[in-house]
Amino acid sequence: MLRDDVSWWTSLVFSASKSEWEFGMGLAIATQVARVLHEGVGQLRRVNPEGAASLTGTWDDDIATARHTVKLLDDNKKTVDSVLAEFAAISTRHSVAFGELGDFAYIESDGRMLATTRLLSYQALADLDEGGAPRKGDRSYQLSETMGRRTAMLQRGFGMGDPFIRSVGLPKLNAPSATTTTTTEFASASYDDTIPEEAKDVAMLIECSVNAALHVFEPTAATFASSLFRVRFVAATHALSALEQLLARFPSDESAVRRAVDAVVHSPAARHIRSLRPLRNRSMHYGVPPTLNGLHVGRPAYGLVEATTDGTETFFEIETCTRAILEDLSEALRDWRQG
Repeated sequence: MLRDDVSWWTSLVFSASKSEWEFGMGLAIATQVARVLHEGVGQLRRVNPEGAASLTGTWDDDIATARHTVKLLDDNKKTVDSVLAEFAAISTRHSVAFGELGDFAYIESDGRMLATTRLLSYQALADLDEGGAPRKGDRSYQLSETMGRRTAMLQRGFGMGDPFIRSVGLPKLNAPSATTTTTTEFASASYDDTIPEEAKDVAMLIECSVNAALHVFEPTAATFASSLFRVRFVAATHALSALEQLLARFPSDESAVRRAVDAVVHSPAARHIRSLRPLRNRSMHYGVPPTLNGLHVGRPAYGLVEATTDGTETFFEIETCTRAILEDLSEALRDWRQG
């Protein structure tokens, strides 16, 4: 799984290089790279402690926090308010780094938000050039370069070769555009007044996660189907969990667009997807418990769906359901943000 995931993200990055999708793809894929690296090092520590030791360094905390953007609010060790407090602190640091006249930027296409520089604030304080990309030599640029090198080292630690890179094309959406704005302007024009500014940051990251999984990573549907399925399943389950917590923490039924989000979150399909927690765990983490039977590299998603549900579900059923949930969330979140 790890080898496939490394080839998956490197293929996306190399295919988007020097295209109109280069920066948007880099932002969208950053948290997935952090997930692969963080989870992979954790597994390597269990099977090859000496090999894992060579991968530790000054970036571990940054990578661990970057990976947390994949989890969103899916953390039973923290409360919603404690996570929102972290987002408030991120907003403050982000504003200092970017300047109050335009303290963050986001990438969108067809009205859908795909990625945001708020992701970089998890990793490091970003210093963007006029084109919206990290400057060579700054901390964010160094982190992305470091993560790329370390994933290759991670594979070698498991006795694998270098990543196998394939050309996968570009997303089918219209060319993305970058918008620079301020935290205050974005908050005042987005979502509804019942949720605070830091909660709007969480909602924005949820939308980015959903749309990246659904649209930005779509070119890998044929060549890296198993990796894409796991990314999409995790994105769907974490988005549903985060939205349920946000809506419960700040209840309101005044907005029709917000009620539409609530309807998706509490739909039978959403409840079913979230009930498959063992599948979420095996999609998020590396390593296979000895009690999990029936896995094979030649099966869709390695047979994880069937193995974690004792054969009561099939890959194609859950894949179809997951995609439908992401599509519904994409529409509902866009409408909620745009009001």
